[in-house]
Formats: sequence, structure tokens, C-alpha cells
Amino acid sequence: MPALAETPLGPLRLQWSRPADRWTHQLVDASGQPLLRSCEGGADELFGPSPAYQEMLVEYVAEGVTEFQLMGQSGKTIYSASARIDAAAGTLEFDCCARVKQATSARAVASYALFPGAQALLSWEPLPLAGETPSLSERSGELVIGWPQLPSVDAVRGTAYRWRYQFRLKS
Repeated sequence: MPALAETPLGPLRLQWSRPADRWTHQLVDASGQPLLRSCEGGADELFGPSPAYQEMLVEYVAEGVTEFQLMGQSGKTIYSASARIDAAAGTLEFDCCARVKQATSARAVASYALFPGAQALLSWEPLPLAGETPSLSERSGELVIGWPQLPSVDAVRGTAYRWRYQFRLKS
């Protein structure tokens, strides 16, 4: 699927596409080969491996700084995120939120497929937020960042779970 939006990050490009009912993204190298790609669920899945984002806005914050603002819903869980590229810093930073009503059925994680060459060009890490740092697991070509196990949820008011993470170009 061709990219509908594309933003440079040093020698890499962040590409956004919408193959079905939600936005997906990937980082590709100069030749167009993917280094990492978000793992998305299908329209028939209640909760996929990553948040479902159906809407996207783009804001050009400053020279070399672009922010993508994302929103969506899966089941009774509402997702929002910002994805900010800072070309001068060589970073792509995500700030995500899941507003859930049922802890047993929601996910507050982002999942990525890792391709050969990703570790040579990029580093990734969860970022602390309010004194807590989300988990990061990496195995068999998959990267998962966030809160895989949600604690109790207020079923009446709901509960919001935030997580932040960053991809950085290696020097």
C-alpha cells in the first residue's frame, strides 16, 4: 500500500498508510526497505496488538518538527496519541493514552514488527511518565511497549493509561 503521508527522519522516512479502517505506520530506510512496522489488528478484532487509530491530523510545529495527532476506538476503549518527529534531535517520540472501562478486555501497548537492519540504525526505549516507566519486551522480531497487564479499572468512570516511548537514530 502506498504511503499517504511521509516525513523524513535523517536518512529514514516515517510513512503512514491506511489499508483498511485504521492508520498504520512504518520507518523505512533510504531504499524503502522497512526497519519497523506497527502491528495492527483487523476491523473484525475487538482489541488488536496496537491501538486502533481511525483519525489523524498533522501539525508542522517548527522547522524539522512534525507532529501527528491520532484518535480512535476499539470496543469500549478510546485511544489517542501524538507521534512527534524532531529531525534535529533524530527522534520519533510517541505519547499514547488508552481510556478503558474493562481491564480484562483492553490493551495499552504498541506492537512493532522489527526487520533486519533496525538495530543498526535505531535505538528504542520506553520513557518515564509520572514516575512510572512502561514495559518493553523484544523477542522474535517483535517489539512491545506499554502496559500489557492493566490493574483495576473504574467501570463507571473508566481509567486512562498513558505510555511514552521513543525511537532514536544512532550516530
